[in-house]
Amino acid sequence: MSGRHGHDHDHDHAGHDHDHAGHDHGHEHSHDDHDHAGHAHVHSRFGPQGNAGLRALWIALVVNGAFMGVELVVGLWSRSLALVSDAGHMLTDVLALGIAVVGAVMRARPRSSRATFGHARVAVLGGFINGALALAVAAFIIVEAAERTGAPPDVMGLPVLVTAAIGLVVNLGSAFVLHRSGDHSLNMRGAMLHMLGDALGSVAAIIAGAVIVLGGPAVVDVIVSVVVAGIIAASALPLMRDASVILLERAPAHVDVDAVKTAASQHAAVRAAISLHVWSLDDGTVAASFVLETDVTDLAALAVAADTLRATLKSDHGVAHAVFEWRPVGAATPCC
Repeated sequence: MSGRHGHDHDHDHAGHDHDHAGHDHGHEHSHDDHDHAGHAHVHSRFGPQGNAGLRALWIALVVNGAFMGVELVVGLWSRSLALVSDAGHMLTDVLALGIAVVGAVMRARPRSSRATFGHARVAVLGGFINGALALAVAAFIIVEAAERTGAPPDVMGLPVLVTAAIGLVVNLGSAFVLHRSGDHSLNMRGAMLHMLGDALGSVAAIIAGAVIVLGGPAVVDVIVSVVVAGIIAASALPLMRDASVILLERAPAHVDVDAVKTAASQHAAVRAAISLHVWSLDDGTVAASFVLETDVTDLAALAVAADTLRATLKSDHGVAHAVFEWRPVGAATPCC
């Protein structure tokens, strides 16, 4: 996290307000709320649904990893770029599943004095890396397809057809297992998206194998490979975009920052919202920090105001973690 947040979270706030030159930071409830919003978010994954989701991820990871090896071997043996490219696509899926497993496990780890927000961004960073690897695989497939366009090699259609059909069953079966786990987190939905995307790659390879078996031109294998590369890139780019938004601490696209600022400004204790930062801790937890001007001098009243604001922001705008700094009206010290 950037330095502006570090002072807000490195203390033990077990129910006290502290007053620095008249500023009530309101942290005592901020961390309690984060414990309930963030940790309940964790526990929901590692209750019955969370355990089922983790088991489903492991099953999909093992099955897809094993079949990826089979598909690569058959693709090289049959000289089918479509199968090899689909194996490359499946590699990105295996990486995505591995990242989802690591992210689910890391997310359950408790916060520490060094990781004050927990470890939820492990999955975000892994998603960005996975997207970059997927783009590299897509680029390799396109380069290989370009080299084969002039003189496509003879491709054994039947092995391609059979292997791709089995791959389709594996992809759809994995997606079904993940869906049936009952875990509908963004982490799980991302893994399912990869499975369904690879199912499309298998369909493309089935088409190529069928055309070749029926005596069609071998160049169809190259064409299908380019289609698969496009599917990989289409999956990778949004993943990298979403991960970048979180890692760069930009405001989430679904949060109306102006509406959040207006909601804070409308509270009776607030004279002006001087500063507002909105960012995502992970793929589902929105956080915000406010600097608010007030003419209220009663710390207890400001604590009540902070609680009210926090509840409103959470219910109306999806802000799960909010921190407030109260400043007297007309304070000479410049704001952050």
